[in-house]
Amino acid sequence: MRMTQSELASMAGVSQAYVAKLESGKVDPKLSTLEKILSVLRQKEASELKSGDVMVQPVITINPFERLSNAIFLMGKYGISQLVVVRQEKIVGSLSEKSLIRKIDLAEVKKYKDKNVYEFMDDPFPQVTRDESLSSVLELLKNNSAVIVSERGKPAGIITRSDVLGMLKV
Repeated sequence: MRMTQSELASMAGVSQAYVAKLESGKVDPKLSTLEKILSVLRQKEASELKSGDVMVQPVITINPFERLSNAIFLMGKYGISQLVVVRQEKIVGSLSEKSLIRKIDLAEVKKYKDKNVYEFMDDPFPQVTRDESLSSVLELLKNNSAVIVSERGKPAGIITRSDVLGMLKV
């Protein structure tokens, strides 16, 4: 992260000379001033984050011709809410708990055991490159439960709403 003393000072509401004294250890800041400076630095860092910095690997995938029961098993095993549906290394769809809940009839739950994933999958999650800004990813997550970071059409990582919210932990 590159930022000049003048930029930091302006954004934090202090003088450039004060920032220089802080850097050299000649002054100890008040807690409120330190909090302002840290807030500016955190905002700057967050604005520079790229999708490749926050993506989770490996991406758990499933073939569209696998059984729905296997998809549900994988979600439970890995503690995830969605799967990327891949056929011959290409992303062809998505499967999420939310979508499944909307589509199944609990009164006839046993009939779904032998159904295939393709019968329940949705369109693929949006895809971005590793260099996509985190702010762009956040916009996509407003309407999608996940974003795929892809390389040459193959899933390289995944970013979910939970992953982004997890960044807020102190």
